[in-house]
This record gives sequence, structure tokens and C-alpha cells, in this order.
Amino acid sequence: MALPTNGRVVIDTTAGEIDIELWSKETPKACRNFIALALEGQGLLHFETKLVSSFGGQVIMMVLSSIGQIVPGFLVQTGDRTGTGGGGESFYGEPFEDEVHPRLRFAHRGLVAMANNGEKNSNDSQFFITLDRADELHGKHTLFGRVMGDTLYNVMKIGEMEIDKNERPVYPPKIKSITILDNPFPDIIPRITAAEKRAQQRARENAQREREEAERRRGAKKDVKLLSFGGDDEEEAEPVTFKKKKIARPDLIDNPNATIIPMPEALLGPPKKSKEHPQERAPEKESSQPPTKHEQSSKSNKSEGLDKDIKKIRETHAKEKASGSDARRAEIEQMEDEIRKLTRKREGGEDSDDEAARKKAKKTKSYLEEELAKYSKGRGLQKKGKGRKDEGDVLAALNSFRGLLQSNTRLGTDDAEEEGDDMVGSGSGAVPGVEDPGIEVDDDRGFIGHALHFPKDDGEESRKAERDYEVIDPRQRGARAREEERERKQTAMKQKNGRQRGRRMSSTKRGAFVVIEGLDKSGKSTQASLLHDRLQGSQDAGDTAPPKVVLLKFPDRTTAIGKMIDAYLRSESDLDDHAIHLLFSANRWELASTIMAYLTQGTTVLADRYAFSGIAFTARKGLSYEWCRAPEVGLPAPDLTLFLNISPEVAAARGGYGLERYEREDVQTGVRQVFDKIGRAVQDEGEGKWVEIDAGKNKEEVAEDLWRAIEPLVTGVHGPINKLWETA
Repeated sequence: MALPTNGRVVIDTTAGEIDIELWSKETPKACRNFIALALEGQGLLHFETKLVSSFGGQVIMMVLSSIGQIVPGFLVQTGDRTGTGGGGESFYGEPFEDEVHPRLRFAHRGLVAMANNGEKNSNDSQFFITLDRADELHGKHTLFGRVMGDTLYNVMKIGEMEIDKNERPVYPPKIKSITILDNPFPDIIPRITAAEKRAQQRARENAQREREEAERRRGAKKDVKLLSFGGDDEEEAEPVTFKKKKIARPDLIDNPNATIIPMPEALLGPPKKSKEHPQERAPEKESSQPPTKHEQSSKSNKSEGLDKDIKKIRETHAKEKASGSDARRAEIEQMEDEIRKLTRKREGGEDSDDEAARKKAKKTKSYLEEELAKYSKGRGLQKKGKGRKDEGDVLAALNSFRGLLQSNTRLGTDDAEEEGDDMVGSGSGAVPGVEDPGIEVDDDRGFIGHALHFPKDDGEESRKAERDYEVIDPRQRGARAREEERERKQTAMKQKNGRQRGRRMSSTKRGAFVVIEGLDKSGKSTQASLLHDRLQGSQDAGDTAPPKVVLLKFPDRTTAIGKMIDAYLRSESDLDDHAIHLLFSANRWELASTIMAYLTQGTTVLADRYAFSGIAFTARKGLSYEWCRAPEVGLPAPDLTLFLNISPEVAAARGGYGLERYEREDVQTGVRQVFDKIGRAVQDEGEGKWVEIDAGKNKEEVAEDLWRAIEPLVTGVHGPINKLWETA
């Protein structure tokens, strides 16, 4: 069953509508990229868009685009804004990763997926719609939508269009509009893309060119010879400038030849500079009529005033320049003076007069400083020289105090206080070399004679403290906590290593342990030898290493215990039934470690008889089945036990039994019954696998049956080596 969709988009093309449903939950990034680029009207389908309206949850856009590539019978691809098949940009600004879902497969036509450049995680804006089943695309492209309903035939119609040698449609179908019916990402906010920025820039450039063109037209000279009917826009006339004439009435002056008295400069204020160049004003002064005498006198006065103003300006500039140079010179002298002072300080030379005066003023001490000096002088802390203490006076005072302490220690406790008072009164305890400052000094030295005594401790207080108080040492507590944490980590590490070792052992193949049991005359020893040779030959064919298969026969009559068993079986000696059973078990325990070593090395072990035969032959004598099984507990458990079963009639037909003690027909009948019990117990208790083989067939058929049973174990077995009845 297909996964449910969440999101729906309808693309309207010239070939018809394409209804697409989106798997936005399984492929959120691809679907968000698809919806966001559609909302922005670019990128995904190479839209040149204009938003028309938004109503009823639908976003409708007018677009103009085309299908980029058509591969007949395979796919239809679009989404390249450059139209080259190699362009496009994702909504995230960079290629985003693939979103391959295990349940979304290219199983049929009409599936919408992201196109890439042949590498993983290279999705941008291009996508394609399949025209048929495409299993080779699974795992390589993000499948995020499907075409619904009859609109699939519109996609098939596009796939059947005529294409050129580059697999591009000769008459490309146009995408007219796109409608988002169900937006699964309402939080998407369209951004301003690079294309929109370029469009805005082009609009600004066009507007600028239009303004320049309008200004150029406005400044052009109008051809007045042409007849105008009033329909054309009239150009603006050039502004007309009027020159002002000087208002002068010489006829109103009583004495035109009188000299004009200029106003004081203080009332006139600073002269105003003319904004026009003198050469530009010269034509204006020219007149068609000759100047009058009054005008000539005013011109002469103005020229004199202009010369005076220029002189004043020059004088002012000279003064400012001189004052600036004086200020700069004073500043330089001050800096040179400071440099000289710093140089003298660094070289340790004499200070300047100002420095000497300041130091002399500092040497005058205040009343407070004088009083503090008296106290320091009385305590032997006076300074000599340049602020350095006299170490000799300090050492002398220290030696005097040490001698005073020693003399008071030799005296008794009662007399020490009186002698101390006498010493204070007579001044014998004064520190030599210290002058009397003439002020009250705290010279009470009675404390020197005091002695500190403790009562003799007989151990009672210590025992009481140990009994009544509990000493808590935070350092011991922290050390104990660290030790416990260390032990916990070591235990956890051992457990982890044990689990890892168990996993390594279980993950490594070991040899298989196969036991062949059966009645006498069943061909057990013959089949064991044949199976051993076949295993050895199969391993030699593919490997030059020594054969990893071993055949063991029980009882092993080469050992000391085996020789005792051999004498018993030949009826050369007679033993108790309990004793002979324990000897059989001991003979198997002799080879238990050897079997474990072979299996661990990866060697397949074949055993001709094992613990099951010992239990069967002894229990047939009437001994308890549980007692017979007890000595075998803990032996390596076989992975597979092959029991060769044969009827008494077939056994009798193969010839008579041998001369050994157990080779009698009545014994074999009882043993068969015990073997049946053991086989059921092995299957129920999970002590390996018990397979019964019909030994009444010919030798080749029995060999094939044995091979089919053991063939799965030839290459080895996973898991640890189990023990027989170790939980019993």
C-alpha cells in the first residue's frame, strides 16, 4: 500500500494540467524546496513570474517556462532557470542532501523526483517525472511526489513530443501557471532572490535613462519655424535675466563736484568681498555714455578705499602669522624644557631651580609628622640615611629581648613578677641605644615572667575524646569515594571485556564436533572412516593447509586405562560393572582437553562412539540411568550425533557377532532400547542434534545420507562449545 501524501500542486502547461501530490513527511526538505521556489516564482521551474492573486488557500502564479529535457520512455525533466540543463539553485542557497525512503521506489510511471549531477547530496531546483518503471534510479534520487489521475496522460503526451539530437523538445510545451492547492509548509516566507534583484536593478537603470532622456529633450533648442497645432508639448522657455541698473540721480545733487566724505570704517564694518571676479564685473561697468565728473570722483574714492582695505587685510594677515609663529616658538621651548628635565632625572643629575624649591618646601614637616617621628624614635624604628633601617640597632634590640626572656625563665614563677617590676623601675631592662623620647611609653614587661602550664595527661582525656567524638576527615572520605569509583570502573571494564570476548568467540567460527553412534554390525566404523576421508579430500581441494579433520575412536585402547578396558572386553579380566563404567568414562575424560583444543583451532572432530554408548551398554545391565550419566556430565557436547540404526534381521544377515563380551544379540537388543531413550533426551534437553540414519541400506547410500547431514557443519560452527548435561 502506498504511503499517504501531504501537499498538492497543480501545474498548468500548454499540454494540459499536471496534478502532483507530495510526500512532505517522508521528504520534507525536497518538498519544502519545491513549494518555496514555487511561491517565489523562480528557480524550480525557471519561472518568470508575476503574482496575480491569492484566495481560498490557493496561490496562483502566471508563469512562462518550458520543459527542459525529454528522454522517450524514461523521464521528462525541467527546473533549470538557465535553460542549459546544468543550472538551477535550491531554496536553501546550496545543494541539499538526498532523502531516500525505503518505501518510496520507482515502481511505475508518473513519479516526481529531484534531479542531480550524478553525485550524492547535489539536489538544487531541477526535477523530473518518470514515464515508466525505473528501478535503476532507486537510492540515487529523492522521490518526493506522484502525478495523480488523468493528468498522467498529459505527462505521457509531453514524453511523446518531437525532440532534437540533444533530447530537447523541438516545440517545447509552455508552463502557463502553477497553483498550490495544499501547502504543507505554511511557515514559508518568500525571499528576494538574485533574479528579482537583477530585475530591480534593470528597472532602476531604465528609469535613470528615461530621466536623462527627458532632461536632454528639455534642454534642446526648439525650432520655432515649424508650425505647431498645440497638440505637442511645449518646451519650457529659457529664463530671461534682467540686469539691474544703478540708481543714480546726479541732477539732484546741489554740488556735483563736491568731494564725497566716506563713512568711518567702524560704522561701515568689514568690507564685503565680491563673489564675482573683477574681470567679470568689468563689462558691466562699461557704458555707452561717457562718465560724468561725479562718477569719476566716486570711482577714485572707491579705488582708494579698496587699496586701504587690501593694506589692512595684509597687515592683519601678517600679525596673525607673527602671533602664530610666536605661539609655536613658545610651545617648542616648553617642550624642550620638559625634555631637559626628563633627561636630568634619568641621568640622576641636579634638579632645576623650581624642582629644588619644591623639594625644599616639602622638607618642612608638619606637627603631625614631628609627633609620629617621636613615636617611631621611641620604638627603635627611626630611619637613618636615605630611608633605610639600621639593621645593627634592630639586632641589638632583639638580642636584648632574648636575654631578658632567658633571665626571666630561670627565675621562679612567683619572683618573676617582682623582679620584672624592679627591672622596669630601675631601667635595667631598657633597650640599649634607644633614647628616652620623654613621652609616656607602654613598657610593661610583666608578661615576660608569665609561664604556661598544662596538667599531666595520663591518657584519660585522649580515650575520652576517642570515645565521645567522631573524627571525620574529608580527605579520607574523598579518598574512599575515589577508591570505590575506581573499583566500580574496573568491575565494569572486566564485564565489558568479558562480553566482548564472548562476542568475539561467538562471531569466530570453530570446528564442528560430530559423533557417530550405532549398534554392532551397522557399519559404524566403516562409515566413520569414509566420512573422514571425504572431509579431508574436500578441504584439500580448496586449501593447501593441513587437513582440519580428526577421527577419534572410543575406547582409546592405547592408553593405560584403555588397555584395562581392552582386557575386559576380550574377557581376559573381570571387573565390577560400576568400575568398568567409570573406566570407560575416564577414558573419554583423558581426551576431553584434546577435543576442546581441536575445536578451538577450527578442526572438525569425528568420534566413533562417545558417552552415549557408555551409558547405553551400562544401563542395559540394570544400573540406574542417572548414575550412568553422572560421570559424563561436563564432557564436550557434540554439535551433531548420527545414530546408525539397523534391525536385528539385517544385522544377522551381515554375519555373526564377534567374540567380545558385548557382541551378543541379547545385549544389542537391550542397548537399542536405551539408545532410543538417550536420543529423546538429547532432543528434549537441547544437547546438540540427534539424527537417526537407516543403516540397512547399502554402503554408498548410507554414506550419502551421512554427508547430507554433516555438510552444513563442514565450514565450521558459530558459538561456544557446550558441555554435556552441565545444568543437570
